[in-house]
Amino acid sequence: MKPELVMTAFGTPGRFPLFAHQGGWDEVLLVALPLILIGSLLFIANRRVDAKLAERSEDEAAPRS
Repeated sequence: MKPELVMTAFGTPGRFPLFAHQGGWDEVLLVALPLILIGSLLFIANRRVDAKLAERSEDEAAPRS
């Protein structure tokens, strides 16, 4: 197949769409989304550990009969 006969999503023969450098927003997402995801997971894990530590300290402080 000749390159000039290849049709793209934009309907222009011989031209391939460029998905990079679209004003910088796509590069921002490539960095921001993983950071937000990892930060959220660390926040949740830290909250769970704090809850377990508080529960453990309450159990140790309770008088045993």
